[in-house]
Amino acid sequence: AKQSKTFAALAQMGSMQARLHSPLSPQKPKGGLHEAIANTIRLRDKLIYMLGVLNIAVSCYLLGALPGHYYLWHSPKVVVLTVIRWVDFRRQRQHYLLYDFCYWANFFLLFYLWVMPNNATVFQICWCLANGPLAWSSLAFSHSLI
Repeated sequence: AKQSKTFAALAQMGSMQARLHSPLSPQKPKGGLHEAIANTIRLRDKLIYMLGVLNIAVSCYLLGALPGHYYLWHSPKVVVLTVIRWVDFRRQRQHYLLYDFCYWANFFLLFYLWVMPNNATVFQICWCLANGPLAWSSLAFSHSLI
C-alpha cells in the first residue's frame, strides 16, 4: 500500500510538471529589465539571509566567549538596525510602528548599559521587560526574533 502511494505521488508530480511546461501555460517575460530586477532582489535576499545567520552565529559566540563585553557588540547593532528600520518604515509611511514597546525596551536596555550600569533597580526593570512582556508577546503574536 505504501509503494502505491509513492507512485501516485510521483505521477501527480509529473503531471504538475507537464502542466507547468506546457505551451498553454502563461509564460513570464524573459530577459530585460524584469529579469534584472528579479536577480537583484534574489541577490539582496540571499545577502540579507547570510548576514542574519552570521549575526546569530557571531552573537552566540561573543555571548559565550566574552559575556562581559557583549554590550559592545549589541549596542551599535541596536542603533544601526533601528536606524535602518526607521528609514524603511519612513519610506512606507509606517514610522509610527517604532513606538512599539520592543523598541522602547531596547533603548531602555541601552540606557542601562551606558548610563546606569551599576543601578540594581534599572537592571531589574530591564530584566522584567525582557522576560515578561517581550518574551510573552513573541510567543503570543508569533513575532520570531524581532
